[in-house]
Amino acid sequence: MTLTIYANIFTHYQSAIEAFLDAAVRRTMTAMLPVVTSCLGIYFILYSWAGIRGKVQDWGNDMVFRVIRISLILSIGFSVAGYGQYVLDPVMNLPTDLASVVTGQTADSIAGPSILDRQLAQAWALGHDAVSKGSMLTSSGFSFFLSGLIYYASGFIMTAYAAYLILLSKGMLTVLLALGPIFIGCLIFDVTKRFFDAWLGLLVNYVSVNVFAVTVLSFTFVAFQQYLDAMTPDSGLGSALGLLLIAIIDVLIIMGVTHVASSLWRVHTTLI
Repeated sequence: MTLTIYANIFTHYQSAIEAFLDAAVRRTMTAMLPVVTSCLGIYFILYSWAGIRGKVQDWGNDMVFRVIRISLILSIGFSVAGYGQYVLDPVMNLPTDLASVVTGQTADSIAGPSILDRQLAQAWALGHDAVSKGSMLTSSGFSFFLSGLIYYASGFIMTAYAAYLILLSKGMLTVLLALGPIFIGCLIFDVTKRFFDAWLGLLVNYVSVNVFAVTVLSFTFVAFQQYLDAMTPDSGLGSALGLLLIAIIDVLIIMGVTHVASSLWRVHTTLI
């Protein structure tokens, strides 16, 4: 049995993310650039007045440094090309690159949609064969029927939660990157830098969710797949329950990913 449920879901999500991100970044830049420009005008007037009054030490060098810093911020945060090259593409590619370094495999080969579809199809086929042999009238027939339902549940539980974590990370990174120019603009003023730090911490959090999820899946999926490969429709209710327990245990392990990632975020906030 060939299924393409997750392949279709991931394809639609990816196309939606790309379309939304491109339009959202442009809208954010267009809306915020006049605000930032006005604030910069006021900033340089006040800064120049402070320099004239001798309130700024080494005024010439300090002004050169500030102009260079602000130019870099504007060229990266408020330029589509600069933002795409130095922020958008690196952040979106970072989870898969880190996961490849840790596991030695590509993210798609560990928990890509084709892997999720294959495991779901295998569990679905076992469930279908067992249910077709089942009956509500005899004890052995009921055992087959219940085993089939457990196969269905095991496949859905394991693959759906894995897909959820990966898409959660991509979705949250998309939202954060769409608002990125606002927070990069916060680097211009000392009093607003903490908002950039908070935004950067959230990026680290959701990059970590993706990396940790794929890394954990690299061994939990192996355990689930090995148990699944040993199953047949005639394995019995006990073996089917074992598969369900494997799926539940794997999901509980994967659920720890968000806790570990949020712990990194809490450490970041205490260091700011």
